[in-house]
Amino acid sequence: MRKDLLAASCVTAAALLALTTSGCTRAALAAPSAPAVSAAVNPCTATAAYAAEITDAGKVAWRVSLPPGQSQGLPSPVVAKGVAVFADNADLVGLRAADGHQLWDDRLRPDSALPDNLRGLWQWGGNAIALIHNSDTDWRLVAVNPADGKVRWQFKFGVALSGLSGVSPDGRMALAAGEQLYVLNLANGRAIWSRPFVKEDKNGNYDAELAITGGVVVATRLQLAPPGLSVMAGFSEKTGHKLWTRTGLPDGPDMQADGGVVLMSGFNDVKYEQVPTPLTAFSAANGKTLWHASVGFVYDVWTAPGQVVFGSRSGMYDVNPVTGAKRWKLSGELSSPGGASDLLLTATDIIYFPGQGVLTDRGLSDGAVKWQQPGVPSGWSTYIAEPSGQNVLVAAGNNWDDPPQTVVSAVNLRTGKLAASVKLPSDLPAAPAVTDGGAIYQLNPEYCEYAGAAGAGAKKS
Repeated sequence: MRKDLLAASCVTAAALLALTTSGCTRAALAAPSAPAVSAAVNPCTATAAYAAEITDAGKVAWRVSLPPGQSQGLPSPVVAKGVAVFADNADLVGLRAADGHQLWDDRLRPDSALPDNLRGLWQWGGNAIALIHNSDTDWRLVAVNPADGKVRWQFKFGVALSGLSGVSPDGRMALAAGEQLYVLNLANGRAIWSRPFVKEDKNGNYDAELAITGGVVVATRLQLAPPGLSVMAGFSEKTGHKLWTRTGLPDGPDMQADGGVVLMSGFNDVKYEQVPTPLTAFSAANGKTLWHASVGFVYDVWTAPGQVVFGSRSGMYDVNPVTGAKRWKLSGELSSPGGASDLLLTATDIIYFPGQGVLTDRGLSDGAVKWQQPGVPSGWSTYIAEPSGQNVLVAAGNNWDDPPQTVVSAVNLRTGKLAASVKLPSDLPAAPAVTDGGAIYQLNPEYCEYAGAAGAGAKKS
């Protein structure tokens, strides 16, 4: 699990909720021919969905136009029960994963002329679950049946959301709305519990960061303006009982949690300068400090069972999440913000682009290089996905190209051999959804002048 920890400013509700949720020596296949743009479609808001079958041969399985909508800030698609569900600014669209046939198109608010604003998309228990923002007083979490797009349940918030967690292994999600902290059961959309936590008053507002790990909901409350006391607390995931509370958080905190360990980094404002705070590990069970790592600004933190890997100005580190004991260190490879365009941790490997360079696989046990693959490009937005079969998948979009394009590659996880590549038009705004048989992508034009070449107007190629 990766979370960017760029120490630039406090996390705001807009930044937190603008969720968007990634491998070959043979010649890349040509991109599908650009269809004509319909006069009825604004080419600056055209959206296209692609399925790229990344096998040893590599091919574009299908391409389908989506309803016109925004081209940036979209969440990643999800695949459930053989259906690829894509989000658009005003639509949730279900496409048959096998061939791209559109099964349904659901605006989720048919009684209003105003578009929905889709802020997140997940899948749990066979449902596609969308976070929808209609107005400051209308936020909803909605579950739809992938087969027909019908709403199975929805939970309405009467006020704006200020934070949310990911989905826990038990299918629960924590969300902060107004002053309330909720834990919802994603199987039925019901609140397991709720309680006051985030405070708002006439002097300012508060933002929240949330995570669920080890049966504990970890929540931070940060007052943004004027600066005030920040609080971290742990609650029982099942009952909402408060287990512990801590203060003294960084002025600009970044928090994530995995395996019962909470990792906090950030900075303090000292005489108009940002001073980095140590990367600190807490126990989710009792809130007690486990260890500190004073390494300057922490740029990236990734976790896997029994692993914490992070990058800072002094290099890349692998440490034990419970004790902080250093297993190994690499100097310089992640010594600046964005030093790795993306990184994947498996049970035995760490795969990444060091300094936007060559795709590299190191063993987690000692950090030694297992293989390097120079034929896989990195880009403006790059996602290294979970292995699909024997391959690890890499999707790299580059909005500096003319026109923008994306290259999708498959690399043999054991040998590092480049198995296949596929070129697709336009940049990649969000991570692809990966299935056992390949990957489903939602691609959107970066600039208006290239929107027509990104697939607007055509139904299916």
